[in-house]
Amino acid sequence: MRSRTNSVQIILASILSLLLVLMLVLLGYKFLSNNQVADEPNEPVTQNPDSDTENPVTEDLVNEDEPVVVNEAKRAKILANGDLLIHPSLFADAYDVESDTFDFNHQYDDVRAFLQSGDLTIANYEGSISTEYELNGYPIFNAPPEMVDAVKNAGYDVVSLANNHILDSHGEGALSTKAFFNDAGIDTLGVITQESDRILVRDVNGIKVAMLAYTYGYNGMEQTVTDEFYYSTLTPIIEEDIKADIEAAKEISDVIIVFPHMGVEYMMEPTQEQVDLYHNMIEWGADIVFGNHPHVVQPSETVQRDGLNKLIVYSMGNFISNQRLETVDDIWTERGVVLEVNIVKEGDQPVEIESVLAHPTWVEKVIIEPEQYLFGARLANFRVVFAQDYLEDDLGMDANSLERIRATYYEVIDHLNITGFEGGQ
Repeated sequence: MRSRTNSVQIILASILSLLLVLMLVLLGYKFLSNNQVADEPNEPVTQNPDSDTENPVTEDLVNEDEPVVVNEAKRAKILANGDLLIHPSLFADAYDVESDTFDFNHQYDDVRAFLQSGDLTIANYEGSISTEYELNGYPIFNAPPEMVDAVKNAGYDVVSLANNHILDSHGEGALSTKAFFNDAGIDTLGVITQESDRILVRDVNGIKVAMLAYTYGYNGMEQTVTDEFYYSTLTPIIEEDIKADIEAAKEISDVIIVFPHMGVEYMMEPTQEQVDLYHNMIEWGADIVFGNHPHVVQPSETVQRDGLNKLIVYSMGNFISNQRLETVDDIWTERGVVLEVNIVKEGDQPVEIESVLAHPTWVEKVIIEPEQYLFGARLANFRVVFAQDYLEDDLGMDANSLERIRATYYEVIDHLNITGFEGGQ
């Protein structure tokens, strides 16, 4: 009896154990099935084509009224050339005897369209303009006010007055020269009548361009002005002042151009003093240095700062004058260049010089026959031309002039030796 009872208990225990295992297996399967469903990605929401309800997800993601912001690069074409040196021969050419008036416009006819194409076009005006003094040339330059009209019509936006001839009509002549240009809508450098004149800043296609100009001296004419006028109104080369001005310009601009007036006249290479100072200007923060004074083109140089190429042109030479082979025995004085510097600014990045192109110029002088004189000068017609326009066509130019023009193009390009920039020639 005891043996049968034990057998029954063993059988019941086995059955209960099997039932318990089966329940555990079923619970485990259910648990695993629920986890698998939870881990699967959601099915995409499909809009019922018959429903009037907008899909809220699509509406949140797309807003057709919100403008798309595109950070476009800002670009500007800067044109710069050297001396506008108005000898009596030039204003004799511009003078009309019958009306007793001057018109210089024809002297720029062949270059006007290109000068006007610049977003910022700059020149060095060397001399004074004052109605209180007689018209004159070397060594005391004083041109007719009508000359300003031709400069404006040619396309210039800014002229530098920081040069050794700005005091040729004394302090009042410096002020009147500035006033004539400013009244015509042309900004000036080198004569300060208000604090903002020291650093000229122009917005050029959204790029803030700062311009500064300085000169080595005033041919002794500084003796005609007071010390107060000299230091407050003029901009002589004083290195600590230049450094301070450049550092101040960095705070209010994107790019800095400096126009120093120094060097040795008719010397084809820069002096060591030029090299040292112009390099310092770049080191202090200038991006472009356009030199003047030697009356001939001097070479360029590419200098790196902060991983970017900066440009120095030691001298741009004469743009228009009566200096030439026949008058000063130097063929380089009738040659010049318009520098085309294309700059770009992308977002918050610093301005870069994208390309540099040289456009050599030549001054044509045609003597009028029979021999006539005005203002002490023999009458002749003057005009500035781009040498590149005559490389493949004589355009009616005589053989001697054509030879000089073509030599101008190749020799100026070679002497400038622009390197380190796209388009450098």
